[in-house]
Amino acid sequence: MTTPNHRWGIRYSSDVSKNLAYLQTQYNNDNTFAKPGELFLNENLQEVYYVDHSDGVAKKMSDVWSKTTDDVYYNAGRVGIGIDTPSSTLEVASTWNNSLINHSSVKITITDTASSSNSKPLEVIIDGNSKFAVSKAGGLTLSSKLNLPSQPPASATATGTTGDVAWDQNYIYICIATNTWKRSPLGTWV
Repeated sequence: MTTPNHRWGIRYSSDVSKNLAYLQTQYNNDNTFAKPGELFLNENLQEVYYVDHSDGVAKKMSDVWSKTTDDVYYNAGRVGIGIDTPSSTLEVASTWNNSLINHSSVKITITDTASSSNSKPLEVIIDGNSKFAVSKAGGLTLSSKLNLPSQPPASATATGTTGDVAWDQNYIYICIATNTWKRSPLGTWV
């Protein structure tokens, strides 16, 4: 990358008499102009640069985030939200320990006001085939079998939430009310 010789940027100020960030200009190729984490515009005010923490080198934002018509995409590696070392293309990490508050680590909010109840606002497609979909009406569609681990209740009054389903070798169990289970025997299939 050619280092611009006239740049405008927002830089952190350690001078308590100034604002936290202030506008600064630089007229030479001094590599100390910007520090890791800072953003600046080049001399023609057309491109945004950032200084990479890993190597201290100024890089164009367009080399990381790209725009095609109305689409924006990231093409420089992995994206982490709540984690600085993501192990997947997109990784969301969240930690909390307040038992008095309900949390959603990942929340997807979709507002669909026009499509039919059979539309699929949420769908997972692998190799061009739909594997998992949730319809606007709330129906769940799986392309294969549903595999539930065996977690049978110890008694008819074991801890459970209405709608929980469990099984073992002899019964299928359904929680019909809070901590209230019913079961049905499984027969041999010949």
